[in-house]
Amino acid sequence: MMGNRIAITQEAKAKLAEAFQWYESKEAGLGHEFLRAFSACFELIQRHPDIFPVVKGYRKGLPRKFPYTFFYRCDDSLVTVYQIFHCSEDSQKWQKGIV
Repeated sequence: MMGNRIAITQEAKAKLAEAFQWYESKEAGLGHEFLRAFSACFELIQRHPDIFPVVKGYRKGLPRKFPYTFFYRCDDSLVTVYQIFHCSEDSQKWQKGIV
């Protein structure tokens, strides 16, 4: 089965890079583990874009082990990841960050 294409906004990519650097500064290799957790989620939503619940019009994904969440939508064969947040951030902030 062919999966959907995935697009990640510049803002979401920047958040991934920032978190990667933070985890790597805490322990060598932990940043790579963080990216692998997100990669696994992205591969999953490419095959099963409706696997995560809808929250205010966006799907909310949760990678394993790390306290982050991401918001995405699927249109036709394209999955777009709009935003990535640490779970300690203001729960309303994600809505402002996407719009």
